[in-house]
This record gives sequence, C-alpha cells and structure tokens, in this order.
Amino acid sequence: METKRVAYAYPASDTACRYGFGRTGCYFVHIFRGDRRYSGRRDQGFATLDEAIAYAETLPIAYDRNSLLWIASQQTAYCCRECLEDE
Repeated sequence: METKRVAYAYPASDTACRYGFGRTGCYFVHIFRGDRRYSGRRDQGFATLDEAIAYAETLPIAYDRNSLLWIASQQTAYCCRECLEDE
C-alpha cells in the first residue's frame, strides 16, 4: 500500500533545491511504497502548505503517519495550519 507525506524542506536542503526552492525552502508531497521506501512518483514541491495539502488531497492515497496533517490531527498543541507554518 502506498502512502503520501506532506512535509517541509529547509532552505539549501537537497529536497528544496530539487524542487527549485533552494533559497526559500518549500513544502512537498512524497509518495512511499508499501515497504516504506520513497517511490519518487508524483512528488512535487510547493511554496505554501496550503498548496501542498491541496495537491495531496487530489491523490487517492492514505496519509503517511509522519505527515504534517497526521501530526496536526494527533497533537492538540496545533490548532490550525498557521501554527504549523510558524514553527
């Protein structure tokens, strides 16, 4: 079973550079295979969390347990997407 993950790549990281956001960092969506290995399929970088979430929502795949959305739904310290972006 594949899963999707929404996460953040810091400026100058390999992931941010791969998506063209080397100076600013970016949010990204990665797809993982059933064996928890990164598949490289349909992954993409985005300037905002909302853009990444909107793209992830178009994929008919369950969220990975480490996804920002999963974290937000599991921890009451995060009240909204803006709180996640502030960290």
